Amino acid sequence: MFSLFKKTLLATAVASLCVAVSFSANAQQAKPANSKPRATQQRAKQETAPAKPMLNSVQPNERDNQNLINYAAAGHSYSQYILALKYYNGAGLPKNEEEAFKWMKLAADNKHNLAQFYLAHFYEKGIGTEKDINKTVEYEVKAAENGVIRAQYSLAARYAFGQGVTQNWSEAAKWYRMAADKGHIDSQLM
Repeated sequence: MFSLFKKTLLATAVASLCVAVSFSANAQQAKPANSKPRATQQRAKQETAPAKPMLNSVQPNERDNQNLINYAAAGHSYSQYILALKYYNGAGLPKNEEEAFKWMKLAADNKHNLAQFYLAHFYEKGIGTEKDINKTVEYEVKAAENGVIRAQYSLAARYAFGQGVTQNWSEAAKWYRMAADKGHIDSQLM
């Protein structure tokens, strides 16, 4: 009927099943019927525990802001750009559009490409300064030439629709192509 191999295999399977059932029954008896799963217990413990300060907190403190201001004042363009964003958004510093404009302009003039793009936006919307379409186009061109894809797309649209520049389809196509080559979806549709 059954070979010795099959009998041994069947006996091993039955023994394993008996051990599993026995273990499961012992585990059920060991904990109270109204007991919560371990993960829920840990979560409840965390929720009731007093808050502990995080060692690597993302919340800026006064010293971090002062260090950022020192680096920005020393001419570090990335620090100038971040400081401008913090002032503009009121993130860790009081919201102040004039200070945001001041630091964004310094970063843009220090050739920070994203600062050039955002400064163009500041000039276009009059954020911290007077509206100036000529400065908008000037800084948008700088950002586009420095590889900022959104600036390339925005500049292409300016040339396509004649916004702040003389309408020029070949310039529009050039900038759309540059942005499309870098993966800008809307430019790829143009």
